[in-house]
Amino acid sequence: MKPVIALALPLLCGLSLVHAENVVIRDVVSKEHCTLIKSDSCSSIKNDGVEVCEERHRQNALAEGGNTVVIKGTISSETRRPRVDGRYVIIEKTDMAADYYLCDDFVADDVAAEQENSSAPMRAMPVKSAVAPMVELSIEERLTTLEALNKKGLLTEEEYKAKRADILDDL
Repeated sequence: MKPVIALALPLLCGLSLVHAENVVIRDVVSKEHCTLIKSDSCSSIKNDGVEVCEERHRQNALAEGGNTVVIKGTISSETRRPRVDGRYVIIEKTDMAADYYLCDDFVADDVAAEQENSSAPMRAMPVKSAVAPMVELSIEERLTTLEALNKKGLLTEEEYKAKRADILDDL
């Protein structure tokens, strides 16, 4: 009996992926022919976060009984996290909000044809944050720079001590 389960499991998993591909992503849906099932959001810290979230929304919509996903918004941001060696690693985070709908089959096809004929873009591109790429400095370089600013009189003693403590906390 176990060999049957071992053979059936990959087949079932493969079938679920085929169905998830049938879930369409649209800008708009007809509220007359589509029923809102659920609103959901996705977060990813992978480089291909938009694709990861789109696939996750397709799978979640299918699990909820939907056949259409409407992306409400996508935000991408970058943050820096210190490493033990004093350098920084840049983490890109993608957040995507979406609504899941169950639409009549013919309506989903009509909306798709309407979108293809319109001059409007299919989906908005992800918004990049206004964070400029920062140069990775070691803790030693940061302390040297801080000391130079203090010697020039650009920092008060309290500011110098507070910032020095912050840098040393990154160790």
